[in-house]
Amino acid sequence: MVLAASAQIPDDVSFYNLVVFLHVASLVVGLGVIFVYPVFLRLGMARDPRGLPLFHRAQEMIGSRVVAAGLAGLLITGIYLAAEGPFDFGDVFVGVGLLVVLLNGAVVGLYYSKRLKRLMELAERDVAASASRPEPALSREYIALARQVELVGYTSAGTVLVALMFMVFKPGI
Repeated sequence: MVLAASAQIPDDVSFYNLVVFLHVASLVVGLGVIFVYPVFLRLGMARDPRGLPLFHRAQEMIGSRVVAAGLAGLLITGIYLAAEGPFDFGDVFVGVGLLVVLLNGAVVGLYYSKRLKRLMELAERDVAASASRPEPALSREYIALARQVELVGYTSAGTVLVALMFMVFKPGI
């Protein structure tokens, strides 16, 4: 029975280990934020809807820059690790990781880019329309779209955790 399978050699400063570090750093820096978006969304909706337009603007900016760069980093380093290391593209965990990176890249580019702009517009409209009230009211349209985006966010974050589990356990190795 194999207790551990890793190409990393402790205390070996090698290019391969540097790429392993960059791979993990791409995950943490690029995708870590997707786990807190739903918390900020719920907080904004419950406590101060006036901040939601800025939140969605920041979310769109982070998604198009930080998350996209993290996904690109994961893809590039993952391809290198599979091509040069002891694992290959036929290993289940490599395929799952590749699938999750591509799926999340498509979600960022095709889904979030449009929905976040629409959420920003709706939040700005709703906040402006209720400027005379002490508490802004969010429209049903905003709430429905926000919940849809939140659900996609949870699903996206879940796929990242599934890929991470496959990376750690490396089934079939």
